[in-house]
Amino acid sequence: MPLSSRQFRAALKSTAAPAGGAGNVQICSSWYISKHILDCQMTTYAQLRESNADQPQEIEQEETLSHCTSPSERRLCLMVVVGLLVSIIVFVVALFCIQPNPEPCSDDLQLPHHSGCNREEALCARSYNNVSYATMHNAFATSQDGFVIAQHRACMRSGLKSGIRAFMLDAYLITASDELKLCHESCVWGSLSLTKTLGTFEEFLRLNPREVVTIIWEFKVEGQQKRSPQDIASLKRLFVLAMKSTGLLPYLHSQIPQYSQEWPTLDDMIATNSRLVSLSDTRAYLDELWDMHTYDHAIETKFDSKSKAELDKSCVLDRGLSRYNSLLILNHFTVMGAIGIDITVTDTLAEFTGIDNLLGINREPYMWNRISDCAQCLGRLPNFVAVDFWESSDVIQVVQKLNTVSFEQSNSTCIY
Repeated sequence: MPLSSRQFRAALKSTAAPAGGAGNVQICSSWYISKHILDCQMTTYAQLRESNADQPQEIEQEETLSHCTSPSERRLCLMVVVGLLVSIIVFVVALFCIQPNPEPCSDDLQLPHHSGCNREEALCARSYNNVSYATMHNAFATSQDGFVIAQHRACMRSGLKSGIRAFMLDAYLITASDELKLCHESCVWGSLSLTKTLGTFEEFLRLNPREVVTIIWEFKVEGQQKRSPQDIASLKRLFVLAMKSTGLLPYLHSQIPQYSQEWPTLDDMIATNSRLVSLSDTRAYLDELWDMHTYDHAIETKFDSKSKAELDKSCVLDRGLSRYNSLLILNHFTVMGAIGIDITVTDTLAEFTGIDNLLGINREPYMWNRISDCAQCLGRLPNFVAVDFWESSDVIQVVQKLNTVSFEQSNSTCIY
């Protein structure tokens, strides 16, 4: 039978708001209410369906429609539809209202004076490839920079100020205007000026002489899946011009692949002022020495995990010429981040639905356990721990911990 008005009110009263839900989360507590109502309606609807189960198969469609013929059944059908619509609307709203608002984008990039390397004394004597760096995946795609599908809320300037030291950037060639912009998949969803971004890095390095920064590039052409040799030449020409015009050339480090040259220590890089490492996925004829090919130096784990369960099994090396390359990129994100869903949203949905696969990938203890298990399995330190939504994650704390331990290979910890 349909719910009576008394039963409806009782359902509302029995639905509790999330514990500790203050501020924005309280705004979204109607999600829980709509779920409770929807569960009640769907149970009643299932009972109605069961009562008609003995009807002939060929008239099932007519029988289904006939459920809404009497006034009480019409009310039931209407409440089911309304419950579904409310649930969908509240889910969409939740994507925005649950996510915490970050502090405004940092204006001042000056760090407090220190004598360490990347703010840690203990890192100074360690070679560049023996240090772990907190890394922003698709670092430009932030809501503070106006991206529709943002993979971070807080901007790169705030990341630099907080301790992010490596940035994954996608540079797109806009052929019509012969320029490069930072975009993801399509510049329609948002773009950022390449020269403005490089200017931010120049400002940070100039103001903070004891910091070492890495940029990991992907080069693409807007509106095209493939790049012609002419496209690649244009990409690299504009890239070098941007590096020169923003004053970054003096900071760039050049490195021959590991088998013939050891990486310098952070202290040595600071002493020579070669404190910017640039790695790109694209080779070109007569590349600048500082324009190093990523996979001559690095190996990388999978980057397309769809869930926490898949992430648990993604220590597999996916890209890189040799497992003996001197750098390891460890991707710690799922495709949920790629479509702009923050960890705070997936955590709330996990509590609501009971789906553990959504819960806490960017938080301790899972984050440390998964990354340290991968490091132990591979027998090496992850140099770049890449995350989405860095500002709501524990990546900086996890990287600090990684820089205090060593890893020996143990196949017993492999979770392929």
